[in-house]
Amino acid sequence: MADEIVLSETLLADLLEQARRRGATETDIMAVESLSASALVRMKEVDRVTHAAGKRLGLRLFFGKRSAVTSTSDLSPDSLSRLLDETCALARVTSPDEASGLPEGGTLPGPPPDLALADPRVKSFTIAEAIDRAMRGEAAAFATD
Repeated sequence: MADEIVLSETLLADLLEQARRRGATETDIMAVESLSASALVRMKEVDRVTHAAGKRLGLRLFFGKRSAVTSTSDLSPDSLSRLLDETCALARVTSPDEASGLPEGGTLPGPPPDLALADPRVKSFTIAEAIDRAMRGEAAAFATD
């Protein structure tokens, strides 16, 4: 798709810089891209097939000890500008919390370990392959019971 929004480091860094220019003392951002697909078969017939892709952005801003967290799945420039405005406004009116803030540098343990919880081949599955796997799974279940 030609107008697809890419969650690039440049876009994310620009949002954080805009927040700092608006007075945020600390900022962080979360960007998530997801892809899911499933095929359900029943009695050797395809019952349901789903395929979903999504992008989501979360923004946390601190103004001193006041903070707010917002998120959106609308990544258009207008929406991101509104998200920034709203997050700034919310953070400015919240009650201060002396325990709030980002962790100090050097206190984080580093990147989390790769727990291999996702099958790296999933992105390459076609719907036909997902259906085939579901059919084979059902057949294997019927063969044992």
